[in-house]
Amino acid sequence: MYKTTTLEAELDKVASRVTLSADEKNYVVTGDPRVGNGASVAFDRVSTTTAILDKYALRNWMVNTSLGYIQDNWKTFSKEVEKHVDPSGKVKEDKKSQEKYGEIFDKARGAPNEKRDTAGNYGTRAHSIVQELADGTREDAIPPDLRRVASAWKDWIEFSELEIIKTEQPFYWQENGLTFAGTADLIARRDSKIYIVDYKTGGSDTRWRPYPEMALQLGAYSLCLEYCTGIPVEDMGAIVVKLPKDAPSSDTNYTVKFKEVEDLSYAREAFLSACFLKSWQSLKSKLWKK
Repeated sequence: MYKTTTLEAELDKVASRVTLSADEKNYVVTGDPRVGNGASVAFDRVSTTTAILDKYALRNWMVNTSLGYIQDNWKTFSKEVEKHVDPSGKVKEDKKSQEKYGEIFDKARGAPNEKRDTAGNYGTRAHSIVQELADGTREDAIPPDLRRVASAWKDWIEFSELEIIKTEQPFYWQENGLTFAGTADLIARRDSKIYIVDYKTGGSDTRWRPYPEMALQLGAYSLCLEYCTGIPVEDMGAIVVKLPKDAPSSDTNYTVKFKEVEDLSYAREAFLSACFLKSWQSLKSKLWKK
């Protein structure tokens, strides 16, 4: 069994060697003799690898969000389109019409990004609140739009019977020329098992289900944790937790949904397969003779 105090000290050492790059596109590992003889080495983010997977649900969401934007603004859209389209249905030749017509549909194309950024901001704030609650560092009152998250998380952590070890834990992995790093939202323990926990705020609060790439992400984190601390995968578990979306401050009723990875070894192998595929993308010039 791993003693919490010993593991906590070990994770502190790991965290001291990992930083995000200035542009946050990758991690930088320094001071590990196994990595570049202790020199600074850039590591890909785990999310960069999982991003190569086809996310059909995301594609559908983007299309539906753009169409929904047009539908919600149909009166304005149709009037503007009529001004800049001739009777045959073609955009008028004058520069002003063509530019305005392009602007109209650029707004629809940009609707998914705008909605994603808004959700991302809320997700970042939700993660911060939960981290502060887990660390015991939250002193200020919980903002109204985050009370639902705070209440739900407190109920879940009590229900889970997890002993919190670390929050926002960075770690890394390298082997056979592959490198990646990431940050776990929570490292915890229950009995003799160490758990990696990752929070998500996206998706439906009522019909949520985890996507496959979430299991791969946790598989990658288990590889990192093993590489950095020596904890074998057999002594690990991994859980993805669905935190609630923004809701009126009066509505704090939400039961947290969560899923534990069935087979971490399988998730690890799947993630490494994605790593090899990602590395292949940069080597396509070697596939065909010139």
